[in-house]
Amino acid sequence: MKKVMFSINVTDDKKNIQTDEIPLITKRLEQWQKDELERVRENAEEFKQKVSMPMAFNIVKIILSILTLIIVVSLISSFSNGTTFKEAYENAPVVFYLLPVSALGWVGIILYGKKREKAVLKTDETEKMERLVNETVKRSREEFGIPEDVLEMDILAFKYKLKDDEIKVVSTGMISFVNLSMDVFVNENKLLMANIEQLVEVDLNDFVSIVRIDKIALIPQWNKNIPNNEEPYKKFKLKVNQFQQVFVKPYYIVKFNIGDDEYNLYVPVYEISRFIKLTGIDYNDEFIE
Repeated sequence: MKKVMFSINVTDDKKNIQTDEIPLITKRLEQWQKDELERVRENAEEFKQKVSMPMAFNIVKIILSILTLIIVVSLISSFSNGTTFKEAYENAPVVFYLLPVSALGWVGIILYGKKREKAVLKTDETEKMERLVNETVKRSREEFGIPEDVLEMDILAFKYKLKDDEIKVVSTGMISFVNLSMDVFVNENKLLMANIEQLVEVDLNDFVSIVRIDKIALIPQWNKNIPNNEEPYKKFKLKVNQFQQVFVKPYYIVKFNIGDDEYNLYVPVYEISRFIKLTGIDYNDEFIE
């Protein structure tokens, strides 16, 4: 049977919340550690709300950005058809007043958001939260025996259905995929992948193949400290929309046969070269360095 690592099969049960890698878990946090982690998450969520812009501001920002784009495109189209500036102004003077208002309003909200974020990030509360998160992550890594030089790597996950033995991604709203930040390393020819709660182990001898998928995976956020438009990620030409969602193309499916099951691990293009180097798997294309 086909399975997808860190993903949820909703073929028979739309309410299923169990992920497919569960049989491959070799270590888990104890319940008291999970409770502590949950408290950290709740505190982090409260902090995130303080940093985030109010919904009303985000809605206005989107409206202003769309309005500005429509006006600019309309003016360019008009001028390209031979309309002079004077004629355009006489035909629709309101457009020339709306453009600076919408553009300045859009930029103003963006600058306000950055100022608000910086103000929150400079507080003692921020430093306390960072220390708490870092300590929790450190304890988890020690529990799982994760090396200090471990690679932090994004793995793609999603909900899916099996149809004619093919994996079909099930979209949730605008999002199809999520990019999970995992600690990934190799030990004694075993691929180990850990998040803060569990450690998953796969024998590299069970590797079958890598399949490249030349389609877009839309992910909800960028997890890296380095921006997506700077090296080493610039070459992947990752586009970001107004909701800060990232368009990733291509992505890769790494296949393992374990027992009677085929496990599929989905790796985004910006991680595939590091993944190949780490595992020693024989695969090459233009994105492999």
